[in-house]
Amino acid sequence: MQGELVFDARPYVCYDAVTSKRIAISLYDSEAADGKIRYSGTFTAYFRCYNPFGRLKRIWHDGDVSESELIHTGVLPAGMKPDIPTAESRNLLLYNPGTERAHTVIRIAGDVGSGLLIRNFTTGQRCSVVGLTADSLLPGAVLELDSAMGQTRIALGEDTSLAFALHDEGYIELAPCTPFVRSVRIRHAAGSNVIASDGCFAAHMEGQFLFLDGWKKLRQITSADMAILSEPADRDGETDTPIVTMNEIELSGDGLALTRLEIDCIPRIR
Repeated sequence: MQGELVFDARPYVCYDAVTSKRIAISLYDSEAADGKIRYSGTFTAYFRCYNPFGRLKRIWHDGDVSESELIHTGVLPAGMKPDIPTAESRNLLLYNPGTERAHTVIRIAGDVGSGLLIRNFTTGQRCSVVGLTADSLLPGAVLELDSAMGQTRIALGEDTSLAFALHDEGYIELAPCTPFVRSVRIRHAAGSNVIASDGCFAAHMEGQFLFLDGWKKLRQITSADMAILSEPADRDGETDTPIVTMNEIELSGDGLALTRLEIDCIPRIR
């Protein structure tokens, strides 16, 4: 028997568990005041989790978040969600709120032309697909690239078949959000890519992202009080923002004509 194991102390995390011993139930009967027999019992269940990391149940929240979840994960408000990938996406940001690298399942359909190269500039990983055309798949089918299983397969509903001939190189994982700062107050001016804080910037933040009317990259940390963004701010003011690691994904190739692109992330936590 297998299923999800969830602890009351961290209901936002689940573990893949299997029973490791046969469950023995002890029953006890007693006579109630009305003369009827009542039964009670005890049992002990033993579980084993082969994966030492738990899976986060979500990446974004709608305000219904506990203090524990805020402390132990990088889950962020849904209003900060980057654009959802589409078949036309070529450059996109993906977020992993866990403490470990996250596996992905990438689903594509359409024509990859001379070959599709997917790169994660944050982790340095590459994944390439060759030979996939609009006629390679049945209507409704997709090619799945599963980093956890190390599999390339064609999926149609619940039916799957391996398709390693279409896979040329690698798989994509997502770097965790850590080192993670949930809230830093910054000052910014419209048209300027220079921002200021009261001693909150650190060297490791260079290359991370903050949310200022959209995600912007910290191109350079010049001091604890000043940093330079990859693009200018749109308005004057002060903003409280998280500073996190985002995964910069690029899709490239000659003759690409994708009809479907979906990327599922499976965030993990210690």
